[in-house]
Parts: sequence; structure tokens; C-alpha cells
Amino acid sequence: MNWDAIGAVGEVLGAVGVLITLIYFGFQLRKTQKTMEISSFSATSDAQFALNTQMLDHADLVIRADKGENLSDVEAEQFRILVQNASNHSFFTYVRQGLSGRDQAPPVMNFSSWLNKHPAARAVWLESLAASPDSGMFNRWLSLVRAEVDVNADA
Repeated sequence: MNWDAIGAVGEVLGAVGVLITLIYFGFQLRKTQKTMEISSFSATSDAQFALNTQMLDHADLVIRADKGENLSDVEAEQFRILVQNASNHSFFTYVRQGLSGRDQAPPVMNFSSWLNKHPAARAVWLESLAASPDSGMFNRWLSLVRAEVDVNADA
């Protein structure tokens, strides 16, 4: 066997090695993507559970605020934070789902529906928009929520 033949065999073995590496990389990439999707779903579920717990812990505030009852300063601040947490959860779920290629409508529709059911929360949320950040992703989410929220309803 001459050196040219040995060189040709080496090139073929090198090409096979590159092909095997690319195939392995593809499998690893797919596995990593699946792991990230599961992690994202888990994070969204954990955040939803925490938000639901807050809602249950402060259900009386939402009911009293919707009835137009006066809240103490502490209760009003708790209610404002509760509404802000619901807003943040909706926005970050919207972003997470967009990054993972999933439908972004559910977090918008869930939050909009909640605001429409709770006029006091809607009023607090609309007041908080003046201090909202100005970013492309946030503005897209905001316009989608506003399209679904009855902003002219009495609070």
C-alpha cells in the first residue's frame, strides 16, 4: 500500500468521524431541547401554583375590592402587589411560550379573563401601566391583553 492510498483511507475515516459526530450532536441537541421544554413547563407550573396560592391567601381582598369596600393602606398595597404578580406571571409565561415556539394566547387570555372578572384588579392594573417598561416584547403582550380587557368598564 502506498502513501496516497493510506492518505485516502485516512480522509475517509476522518469524514466518517465527522459524520458520526454530527449525528451525535443532533441527538444531543434534540435531548437538550426536550429538557428545556420540560424545565420551562415546570417553571410555569410552579409559578402558577405560587400565584394560585397567593390568590387563595388573599381572596378576601379581591372580593372586598370588587365590592368597592375600603381597604386599609396595607391591604391596598397587598392587593396592588397581587395584581402586579398576576400581571408579571402572565407576561413571563407569554415570553417563555414564545421562546419555546408554543402558542402565546393562553397566558394573555387567562390574565385578560381574570381582569374582566375583577373590576378592582383591572383598575389597579390600568393605573400601573404608566410606570411600565417600554420594550418590544412587553408592548406586544400589553396590546394583546388590552385588546381582550374591557378597559371602559366601570371599576
